[in-house]
Amino acid sequence: MEPLKTDSKTSYANDIKNKFQSGENAIVKATHDVGEKMGSMASELANTASDYYKTSQTYVKQNPAKSIAIAVAAGAVAGSLMTFVSRRKN
Repeated sequence: MEPLKTDSKTSYANDIKNKFQSGENAIVKATHDVGEKMGSMASELANTASDYYKTSQTYVKQNPAKSIAIAVAAGAVAGSLMTFVSRRKN
């Protein structure tokens, strides 16, 4: 009867070991999948940013006066907001 207990313990230990290994494999696969997805998303973001840059560059070349006016207005708004926030803290 003693060998059965040892075999039973060994079998139980092997079952636990197999479950941990399958869990580890699942985690490795999930991590790999997430990495691939993140890489794909980063690539899409880079492409979109590049497209926006090219579009804005073309717009500025075609409309230099408008572009300067937009930049001045954006700077004025940003400066006003910064002044408002800094005065509010004091």
